[in-house]
Amino acid sequence: MTNTKISISVCLMPKMRLKQALKEAGVVNPASIGKLTVSGIIAKNDFRFIHKNMDKTLIELDMSDATIKDNIFPDWDYLGCSGLISICFPKTVEKIDRKFLISHRNLCKIGVHPDNSVFESDDGVLFNKGKTKLIFYPRQKQGDYVIPDTVTEIEDWAFKYCDWLQSIFIPASVTKIGSYVFDGSFITVHPDNPTYTSVNGKLALKEIKSVTGNIGDMQWTLADGVLTISGNGEIPDYDDCNNPSEVGHYTEEGRSPWYPYSKHVKKIVFKGDIRLKGLFAFNGCENCHSVTFNDCTIPHFSNRSLNVNDIIVQAFKGCTLTDVRNFKNWFSYKIPFVIQEFKQKAMGHPGHMTSQEWDAILDRITFCFSEMQKPFPTSDYEIKVRENLKNEGFELMKVNFWGLWW
Repeated sequence: MTNTKISISVCLMPKMRLKQALKEAGVVNPASIGKLTVSGIIAKNDFRFIHKNMDKTLIELDMSDATIKDNIFPDWDYLGCSGLISICFPKTVEKIDRKFLISHRNLCKIGVHPDNSVFESDDGVLFNKGKTKLIFYPRQKQGDYVIPDTVTEIEDWAFKYCDWLQSIFIPASVTKIGSYVFDGSFITVHPDNPTYTSVNGKLALKEIKSVTGNIGDMQWTLADGVLTISGNGEIPDYDDCNNPSEVGHYTEEGRSPWYPYSKHVKKIVFKGDIRLKGLFAFNGCENCHSVTFNDCTIPHFSNRSLNVNDIIVQAFKGCTLTDVRNFKNWFSYKIPFVIQEFKQKAMGHPGHMTSQEWDAILDRITFCFSEMQKPFPTSDYEIKVRENLKNEGFELMKVNFWGLWW
């Protein structure tokens, strides 16, 4: 005796959840459903019901005419159906959690309503609208795959766990590939691709001799792994292009001009009067291990909503700065000098303390940062001591120089 799968369509309403809708449609056993078409409003409890009652039996889920609450697909609320082969997303969905996609280990086809303004699908593969970013390739989709030449970016985990995908061809247009993307498929790269190549079927970075550009009156040059920014001006805020939890939520205008070459950056050098706002300017420079400010120029941080530490973290988010302490030590050479010069030239002291108390505070700030000038610490204890002194120094500056420094 064989189990016959049925196809069922239901329309959900605010007070009509999936369990009740299936019951009113005459479905006794939800596990007998092979194809489920849902319209109306889908809530989290409906996803939980599907996962609990149709995990291994549901083959096709069509939600193209449905509405998802908040237009965001869940992650842990619905871990996926192990038997699901095809899924179609509605036109209103604006965000799809990556874990939702990965959890469907037998998925062969992804569809999207044609009127969706954020996503689209082509040949069962999920893209952003306009197909400039390849978001996800179904895990059980077989054969060889040629990435469309409209694609400039392949997002994190896009081809992960695609055991049946034999080969992938990457066009010249792709200049950004995320993390954990490929999983064993033979890779071929178009010879004109400016960023990537392939060696024995594996993805590799292509060496670039030199590339240059401008931001206002400033010039940037990337040569031999060194990104040099020189001149006078402000580096603006940019988008967080490497946010691993979102897909397709930044624009070309939101990227820094060197972002397509970010994986080639091993060192960043500033020359001149550079003002840094502090948000994601060097996003994606994951191979960068060094930052240098030349000519003893103190950088001006124009984003006053962030303190110095936050600016460092945000501006260089994604960089693997092995000498990040050395970069922070830059302040240890400048701040003691400035504080002592201020001590010598300042007239008087705050009215709520004596001159001795004021001098003691200035000397303590100098000590906190001067301690960081010592060679790199050799133990976790030394690292912790340096970190505590740095935090104390910044806190003293913030409390006592609020109007001048922050």
